[in-house]
Amino acid sequence: MTEEKDEVRVALFSRIDYCGDGYRRHLVEKGFSITEAEQPHFSVIVGGLVHNAGLKERIDEEILKEKRKPKDKRMSREEVTNNILNAVAKGLSEQIPTIKEPRTGKKVRLYVMTSPAYDGKHGAEIAERLTALRPDIRHWAKASEHFPLKPPPHAKFKEIACLVPTKQAFRSKYDSTAPDRMIEDYLNIANKQYAPVVIAGCYNVSFYKPAGGESPLHVIALPGLSRIEENRASENQIGVTVLRLTQEGNLFVKSHNLNDLVVRERESINISPKYKKLERKVRE
Repeated sequence: MTEEKDEVRVALFSRIDYCGDGYRRHLVEKGFSITEAEQPHFSVIVGGLVHNAGLKERIDEEILKEKRKPKDKRMSREEVTNNILNAVAKGLSEQIPTIKEPRTGKKVRLYVMTSPAYDGKHGAEIAERLTALRPDIRHWAKASEHFPLKPPPHAKFKEIACLVPTKQAFRSKYDSTAPDRMIEDYLNIANKQYAPVVIAGCYNVSFYKPAGGESPLHVIALPGLSRIEENRASENQIGVTVLRLTQEGNLFVKSHNLNDLVVRERESINISPKYKKLERKVRE
């Protein structure tokens, strides 16, 4: 970050869901490419680095394979888990793009937050291993993190807060209910200095509520950056978000919708003509 700023720009991502069926490398690459064009000063993955259920399934499958081996050639459960966590961290280090400053080529810092509810018990450990492989990445371990803006573009914008859920939300008629509740819990914490901008990750729903309306703060919920598997309600969104906080004290929230990249997946799949008509239909 430079010493003087007319404004601060922040790129925000959530629910990459690596290891899950909804993970799409091309989505991640497109999302990072879009935000790089906005020239952010730093970026944050607000939960959903890995997919808890998908990771667990992968570990269980490898443990089952080991049980089929002779006893003297088996790895322990701990060894299997350790190997997979290393492999996942390595895969992420290779597949998460770097964002660079256009003038200097310097890598822009990427902060990673993990959610116990969505990343699972191994999420934080994977994030730590990822930071060892990528010096431009930092792991912020709390479920609610305050990111300082240094120097702040305006006196009222000294920091932003990013939140991730610690437990799965109950199903609700509206997808916006869960992030609203998480933000309400944040606001109800006693003796807490609130950030003027509060960002909720992991729920795959995109909205912005400016300060002065329903909330005394600017409230933002983030879309996901993976194919949504568990819920296909119309409110759900796939995309990325960029914040601009200006020296005049204004906040601009820009959401890039990437739903079409998933909707059109089948159109981009090339099926070899060697397959018969029925086989082609199955693959489609």
